[in-house]
Amino acid sequence: MNGNTLGARIRSSRESQNITQKKLAEMINMSQQNLLRIEKDEVNPSVVTLGNISKSLSVTPNELLGIWKYGQETPLSFNIRNLRNSFGYTPYEFGDRIGLSGKIVLEFETGESLPNRATFDKIISEFDVTEEELMKPIDNPNISTNGRKILNLLEKRNGIIENARAVAFSVDNIETTNYDESTDTYTTNVITAEEQAIDQLVNSMRLGKKTLDEVISVYEFVCDMEVKKLSQDI
Repeated sequence: MNGNTLGARIRSSRESQNITQKKLAEMINMSQQNLLRIEKDEVNPSVVTLGNISKSLSVTPNELLGIWKYGQETPLSFNIRNLRNSFGYTPYEFGDRIGLSGKIVLEFETGESLPNRATFDKIISEFDVTEEELMKPIDNPNISTNGRKILNLLEKRNGIIENARAVAFSVDNIETTNYDESTDTYTTNVITAEEQAIDQLVNSMRLGKKTLDEVISVYEFVCDMEVKKLSQDI
């Protein structure tokens, strides 16, 4: 597994704190099997799950995502600055409110440094926002039309995936009974919660008009995932 992936960073952070996979799964209210899939980069966690993982590991989502680079603006740095301005605080006034110097606050806002988990939680509390709101994509009025469409698509995708996972973990199985007149017998079919979630995702895809190459790419991806799954048992 690539050491620069989200799953690898989660595993590395967990292991560095001597937290077992089973223990972390319990901390975030997730099955160990699903956490294993995240750490193996077979699936991506939702924004909510990523927040729960980062909080349990005492790190920030940015650290796990590996998107922070020195001096580079990120959604976190942008949102801290925007929220501070909306409250009418100077960097130094806001620093006093969270127990830091104004210089450190400016470093957060310019991407020169990253808040640790404790500071991250203080910022959330001070602004009275959720972790998702503090990490939301940059709402730049100068962003291109296609760029905004991309952000909207990603937000929609995360919502659909989160809802599907909720279905897989919370709904009851559905039992259907079919009658066969030729044999005068009844058969019962069970649709599991996971199967319901899969159907929901498949119905949400709505491929619409695509080129042959695009459809082939989707088919190749599905096949590659199946090969990857089968290869684990070889």
